[in-house]
Amino acid sequence: MQLTLASSAGQPTRASCPPAAARPAAPLTPARLCVAAQATGGKLCLHEGEDLIGPAQRSDTGYRHCTQGTVERVRAIRLLAELGLRLREIGRLLCESGGDSLDTGRVQALAAAQLPQISARRVRLTLLRSDLVPLAAGNFGQLDQETDCRILEDFLAAAPTRLEAST
Repeated sequence: MQLTLASSAGQPTRASCPPAAARPAAPLTPARLCVAAQATGGKLCLHEGEDLIGPAQRSDTGYRHCTQGTVERVRAIRLLAELGLRLREIGRLLCESGGDSLDTGRVQALAAAQLPQISARRVRLTLLRSDLVPLAAGNFGQLDQETDCRILEDFLAAAPTRLEAST
């Protein structure tokens, strides 16, 4: 920045900066990608290793740069994983949605395969919630009256079968 000597108040002022639109955007480094997508570096490496995201491009100086599309993809992966989908399932869904021509039959089959798993998760969460609500309210009577752990038993009873877990 340069100082100009003339100003209306007689005080030196800074020369104006170019508008933000005129300045080039800062490169999207993996660290910036992590912040933008609310992910960790380890997750990025995992997603890259599982071919869920492409490798970062290298600049002339060797620094890794990511695209804005990668931010959206990492966010989608994170949100789908939070909903309980496994990386393999997420990869299938993203692969189908990322192509030029969408195989609607395959996408329909993938979606249909997820519905029973989502229903099972919902049952488990509902059971867990019904056990946790009294505890969160400070009512520990159910813990004092039980010799076994009913909360754990309820949760495990609603656990997916071995077949559901492997899909």
